[in-house]
Amino acid sequence: MTHRELLLVAALCCAGAAVWTAPTVRAAETQPETSATGEDATPTVRDEIVVSANFAPTERADVGSTVTVLGRDDIERHRWPTVADALRTVPGVSLARSGGPGQVTSVFVRGGSSSQALVLIDGLRINSATTGAVDFADLLTDGVERIEVLRGPQSTLYGSEAASGVISILTGGQARSPGTRVTGLVEAGEDEHLRARFGVAGASSRVDGELSASLLDTDEVSAADVRRGNTETDRHENRTVSARLGGWLGEPSDSSRLDVTVRHVDGDVEVDGFSFFDGPVDDLDATNAREALFTGVQTSIPVTRRWSQSLRVGWADDTLTGADPTNPFNSFEVESRRLEIESRAELALGTDHVASLGASFERREGAFVGSFEQEVDLVAVYAQDRWALSDGATLSLGVRRDDHEQFGGETTWRLAAAWRPGGEGRGGGRWHGSWGTGFKAPTFNDLYFPGFGNPELAPETTEAFDLGYEHSLAGERLLLDVTYFDIDFEDLIAFDFTTFLPENIAAARSRGVEASASWRGAALDLRAAYTWNDTEDEATGEQLARRPEHRVMFDVGLRVGDRLRLAAAAWADRDRIDSDGSELEDLERLDLTAQWVSSGRGQGFELEPYLRVLNVFDDEASEIGGFGSRGRTAMLGLSASWGG
Repeated sequence: MTHRELLLVAALCCAGAAVWTAPTVRAAETQPETSATGEDATPTVRDEIVVSANFAPTERADVGSTVTVLGRDDIERHRWPTVADALRTVPGVSLARSGGPGQVTSVFVRGGSSSQALVLIDGLRINSATTGAVDFADLLTDGVERIEVLRGPQSTLYGSEAASGVISILTGGQARSPGTRVTGLVEAGEDEHLRARFGVAGASSRVDGELSASLLDTDEVSAADVRRGNTETDRHENRTVSARLGGWLGEPSDSSRLDVTVRHVDGDVEVDGFSFFDGPVDDLDATNAREALFTGVQTSIPVTRRWSQSLRVGWADDTLTGADPTNPFNSFEVESRRLEIESRAELALGTDHVASLGASFERREGAFVGSFEQEVDLVAVYAQDRWALSDGATLSLGVRRDDHEQFGGETTWRLAAAWRPGGEGRGGGRWHGSWGTGFKAPTFNDLYFPGFGNPELAPETTEAFDLGYEHSLAGERLLLDVTYFDIDFEDLIAFDFTTFLPENIAAARSRGVEASASWRGAALDLRAAYTWNDTEDEATGEQLARRPEHRVMFDVGLRVGDRLRLAAAAWADRDRIDSDGSELEDLERLDLTAQWVSSGRGQGFELEPYLRVLNVFDDEASEIGGFGSRGRTAMLGLSASWGG
């Protein structure tokens, strides 16, 4: 066992010990409130509310699918700058980044490809129409209120691209307290790192809104691995503006509401080249620039006491431009646009019976400027029924019909259930599971990429199930969960070396176990998980590329005394291969954060300094073969806020 592994084990042991010793470090202001009955009122793990599973706020204990929720408190505890940083602590999720900050970052959910996980911002699909995936390199946490990761096939409610799961990002608006609050943050450190953010939020009895602007700038990190002699560093700069404005259409008591959200991303990154013999190599003048605009308008109106109607219109526009004055191959412009219109009705058919009926229209447009320009329309209808069958038991059944302009009709379905044998009381166990199908239409790149596209491709399909058991202890402060999952992928699109084109020639299987433990207390928050993911390309018998077979992670937040807040996030990946079948190095990362919080937090003006240390072990292992990684990096920051 290496010294790094010993430190990881020691940290986990210390975190476990802290669970039992937490009462000794509990500060006076963090003593739990008590209810009128004297029961501890500190929020528990099971108190979480999930929005993405059923399109409506649902208690996590009533959701059959496996879901992880990361809130604003989790993000601020670690001062994570990007959504990708937060996702590294989620069971069943793995990431691969081709170098340092700003380089292409792919996310895999339960062994599915990066284009088989749907990503939403405030309900708007942001997967590229050209690649089908989302590059998380430029997606900052500024303005993000919560992240929900729903694992397993979700095509019934969300359509194409939700074959292995859904990552739902919700910005602002979750808390609409009256008053005005101004926030700011400045962070600087090694690698010429600079991060700055300014935000303002306000609310009255009828209207509320938020506006934030942020800058992230880093240098001194090479995309190509420095251990192979690549010394040229690659700068990354990101500028993000996020805004939301909403209000009640009538009296707040009647729940009629209109919300408008806008997010603009402007990112630049220097990239390296590729040599057929040497792999990634220095390129002194190649750059990529991304400009994206995500806009959504949503309204919800209760038509009657039992009927609520919502309408959402969204627009996503994403342009990636490559420039290289010495290599025309690296000069390109890729455009992706999506227009969505969706109407949904929620019908309360009984005390314990709710039906969701919806219809949507989507237009996708994609272009590789100078090579192809395409568009396609998708129309869908779906229905889902949710029942509370008895005390502690819930069941949902859904079906969806998609009509793809190019590939015709496709029907998907999903069954999910949750059961608490002991009823709805505190403590005890809960069974949860889901079974369903999904599909993903070929992307524009699959079909039309110059020289490598195949317009004869068919959609990929999946069938998956998962079954898990969780048990809560210590007044539902401690939650243990073990879930088994199994996904079959059919008609996978893969490159055929006989035709030199993508073909529906592959089938794959992904199965595994997610084991997790969560503790939420007055002085300590803890999440730890182990994921075993056995993936196989059934044509070759090989493991799927860049999906670790074994993954361990933990996330600890500790409040010491009145002012000090400590946090640690660590993860380790084992047994991975690259796209060429070569073995990849094992990964080990540990990030630490210490904050000194204001004694009057939430009251008036506050200044809170903090220190972040990334990659404490200075691990040089590459996430993707031939690309570099960020070494040990220290950063000092100061956050400020004013108002209630």
